[in-house]
Amino acid sequence: MKEGNLVLGRRNLHLVLLPRVGQLRRYVQRQIPNRLRALLSADDILQEVWIAAYRTVESFTPDGPDALDRWLTTIAKSKVVDAIRAARRRKRGGDRRQIRNVARRLTSFTELFARIRSPQKTPSSEYSTIEIEHAVSISLNRLREDRRRAVHMRYIEERSHKEIAAEMGKSEAAVNSLLYNGLREMRSFLGDADKYFSDGGSSEIGTLAGAGAFRGARV
Repeated sequence: MKEGNLVLGRRNLHLVLLPRVGQLRRYVQRQIPNRLRALLSADDILQEVWIAAYRTVESFTPDGPDALDRWLTTIAKSKVVDAIRAARRRKRGGDRRQIRNVARRLTSFTELFARIRSPQKTPSSEYSTIEIEHAVSISLNRLREDRRRAVHMRYIEERSHKEIAAEMGKSEAAVNSLLYNGLREMRSFLGDADKYFSDGGSSEIGTLAGAGAFRGARV
């Protein structure tokens, strides 16, 4: 796939995804029916968009200057439809659970960022926690599949090493290796997202990381 003179693949898709986070988020929000907005999160849907984009980018062939935006919009539209169908199957009373899930996911991405950030980097004050979350999510989806699954299960779903090992059919030592290498690779990826981060400074996320909240913790 090409955008201008840039040949795109899994390893550098983030270069075109990051600048489009805001516009895609607004698009997804507009597609969610008012009656379902308490049940559906645009950011949860976008996580599925990033996964689908990374899975299909190698087979995408551009057919015009706006091909990339049309491709991403098509994926987003499909994921919104899937989310609406799932929401309609939920029982009444799911609103509070959904709100709790969104809050927990934001906290999980915040903690994941704290683990992988460079000691000199903190989130830029120009960008919101939501945008930082998507930068981290996009870097997560750049990982090869086994590392992505392990990191997601451990830090987003908050599952134990034993549970991950059973799910993936691997030893706990192998899971630990996937997590270690996954975090290391994500750290290098986030170096590409310079506009989202600044040197030094302070923030809720930066303070959390700088305080060593996870120092010595098992990956």
